[in-house]
Amino acid sequence: MDTPSLRSLLALMLVSFPPLVQAQLDFGDAPATYQTLLPGGARHTVVLSGPRMGSLIDPEADGQPGSAAQGDDGATLDDEDGVTSPLQWEANTLVTIQITVNKACRLDAWVDWRGDTSWGGGVDDTLDQIALAQPLQAGVNTMSVFVPPFAVAGVTYARFRVSTTGGLGTGGLADDGEVEDYPLL
Repeated sequence: MDTPSLRSLLALMLVSFPPLVQAQLDFGDAPATYQTLLPGGARHTVVLSGPRMGSLIDPEADGQPGSAAQGDDGATLDDEDGVTSPLQWEANTLVTIQITVNKACRLDAWVDWRGDTSWGGGVDDTLDQIALAQPLQAGVNTMSVFVPPFAVAGVTYARFRVSTTGGLGTGGLADDGEVEDYPLL
């Protein structure tokens, strides 16, 4: 093949196959100690037909940590709209929460019961995970959570992650779904 023909072929390929568009990601927004920022931050590839909590999901370039866990919310957009629960979770009680999802999926969730700024990363944090690949149906799902007697009073955080496969950790990339972080008192 001569040089002009090769150049023409390469030019045609560039027109026919534009560069790949970078995937949009949804990140958590709990304080940074909770695996919120890259490189290890909790994030989900935004797939329009994929599972999500509530009705809103907003992509970001990186986590947006904040003490109110609303760092990724714009002036009018609050994408933490998939989990409903009491604001105060008292030690040694049963709390009922509702998780609303758009389609059948799996839930992985954690609460920092000891207030040590991590989920499962500190001493005696084995009970921080409250859901492991728990199946959810489309619509409103009700879940009861026992608040252990050692749960600290004061502000702490919960993370909820939904995906097709489940089995997610507190950080890292998921192929689809959404992550929502919430402050608890």
